[in-house]
Amino acid sequence: MIATPMLRIYLLRHARAVWAEPGTRDFDRALDARGREDARALGLEMAAKDLRPDRVICSSAKRCRETWDLLAEALPVSDVTFTETLYVEGQAGYLDIIQDLEDTGSVMLVGHNPMIEDTTAALLERDGGTIGAELRRGFPTCGLAIIDLTNAASGMSARKATLHAFLKPVEA
Repeated sequence: MIATPMLRIYLLRHARAVWAEPGTRDFDRALDARGREDARALGLEMAAKDLRPDRVICSSAKRCRETWDLLAEALPVSDVTFTETLYVEGQAGYLDIIQDLEDTGSVMLVGHNPMIEDTTAALLERDGGTIGAELRRGFPTCGLAIIDLTNAASGMSARKATLHAFLKPVEA
C-alpha cells in the first residue's frame, strides 16, 4: 500500500500586542513584553519537538511579523512570504490559501483572530470531528494549532483533518 501524502498546517495566532495608541493604525501595533517572551518560548518549544514548517506565510501586520521573527530565532525557515491577505481576509481567505498549497510538506500561517480560530474549527469540523475541549475554550495569543490533512485527489473538501497538537503559552 502506498502511503498517502500529507500536508501539515501550522495555524499560529500572533503573540500578545500592545493596545493601539491614538493615531496609530491597528496594522502597526507591536508586541508587548509578554508577547515577545511567549513567541521566543514557542519557537524554542517547537524546535525541541522538531516541529518545523517548510514554509511560512505571515500577515504583514507588525505584530505578526514580530511574532515570526522571534520564532525564527529557533526555527530558521528560508521560504517566508509576508502578505496583507492574512490581515484583510476572513476565514474564507485563509481557507483559499490552504486550498492552493502543495499536497505534501508543511506550512505555517501566522495571522489574526478570529480567522485563525475559525479556520482551525472549519478544518477540523468539516469531517464531523471535534476541535476538542482545549480549542473550544478559545484560541489564545501565540496559540498554535497543528493540523494534518491527508491528501485526496478530489481536492480540499475530500481531505481528512486531524489535530496533531495544540500549543499555547504557559499561563503566568
